[in-house]
Amino acid sequence: ENESYLKAAKRAVTNWKTDLNKAKTAVNETENAIRENSEALEANKNKTKANADAINALAAAMVASGLKASIREITEALWECVDASVDFESAMAGVAKTTNMSDDELAVMAEDVKKISTEMPVAATELAGIVEVAGQLGIAKEDLLSFSVVMANLGVSTNMTSEEAATMLARFANVTKMAPAMYENLGSVVVALGNNFATTESEIVTMGQRLAAAGELAGLTEPEIMALAAAMSSVGIQAEAGGTAMTQTLTAMEQAVATGGSGLEKFASVAGMSAEQFASTWESKPIEAIEAFINGLGRLDEQGESATLVLEEMGLSGIRQGNMLKSLATASGLLTDAVGLANTAWTENTALIKEATTRYETTESKFKRFENSVTALKIAVGDQLTPALADLADEGTDVVQWATEFVQANEWLAPAISAVSAALSVLLGFVATATVVIPLLTKLFTALGASFLATPAGMVAAGIAAVTA
Repeated sequence: ENESYLKAAKRAVTNWKTDLNKAKTAVNETENAIRENSEALEANKNKTKANADAINALAAAMVASGLKASIREITEALWECVDASVDFESAMAGVAKTTNMSDDELAVMAEDVKKISTEMPVAATELAGIVEVAGQLGIAKEDLLSFSVVMANLGVSTNMTSEEAATMLARFANVTKMAPAMYENLGSVVVALGNNFATTESEIVTMGQRLAAAGELAGLTEPEIMALAAAMSSVGIQAEAGGTAMTQTLTAMEQAVATGGSGLEKFASVAGMSAEQFASTWESKPIEAIEAFINGLGRLDEQGESATLVLEEMGLSGIRQGNMLKSLATASGLLTDAVGLANTAWTENTALIKEATTRYETTESKFKRFENSVTALKIAVGDQLTPALADLADEGTDVVQWATEFVQANEWLAPAISAVSAALSVLLGFVATATVVIPLLTKLFTALGASFLATPAGMVAAGIAAVTA
């Protein structure tokens, strides 16, 4: 017995030593991590100070070169440019992560994103974020930009954010196997339905997602699925319950047509058709069979029959399913109207761009586009400054000498910073009235639009002419 106690005690000591060694290792690792973090913080602190010294020296050199602005104003403008460049670079890094683009492809995408941001009230970093999400959702490289523009328009025109629209509609399209070229058509359907029915675009798309698989199997088109979603959400049916209930109904119709017999006859009777007519309609135009059935349910009470009893006889008596069908049935013609509008919106494909254009014409949107143009100008300047600042930090060159030489070698810098400083004043003060801002907008858009194909320095020069003219 004593020997057993002794063995147990030895095991306890061994375990204690093991735990102690693990604790020592953990402490050492923590100390190393703290030391490395402190070194990194110190290095970052030194780099930040070096950058600050370089920016201050640049501001002083530009004042010495004759730039009519205070050192504080110039310093602020320089930092704005550096920060804008860094932020956009970070946004494009997200694009690189999800799209596997080459450096050349990323460079083209970056220029396209900046250009588009001057044409709509969506920041370049936000657009890049949409492209990143699109890549994550599996959108093909050649479709990334067009997809992102549609989603940005939906973000401006609806109660969905751009990223919400991108995620939900991409998943919807994956289920229905919709061609990528049809995203704008789908967006037009959503906007048209949201504008004309007692529901929101977000509710329509959420319900549409729930109905996508069953709708695809039943042979419904994308606008028909969204029309069904709009009709259902318009009468207060929630997506989770309604999606399941409608899926069960479509499955029951499919099975009735496939097997025939009394099940088919019951559906046909409610729809006001013969069994053969209902089956033929379901095979050729299933949405019309659904409409006929829903409208037929709505007429039962007028004919002295009970919709509740009829649904029970058909095996469609679940609480959610019964409530969904009766709610649709009481809104006579709602589904038919929704289908007609959705098909028209899909074919015309104008509802989304009309809605977006209307939003873009507001003073707020015009000012946002002006801000985006200024940001594009800041990014162009910052893209030239940040590599120079990094080289300065690495080489340890005299800051004052470097700043003087940099200003002399880059004649565009002083007028560019002057333009940025002037634009910042506009952004901060709104120049009192929109009547002053709008002419500035027009000049800046025209100049930037023509200069995006040029070199970064050429873009800067065009931006300067626009702001200072």
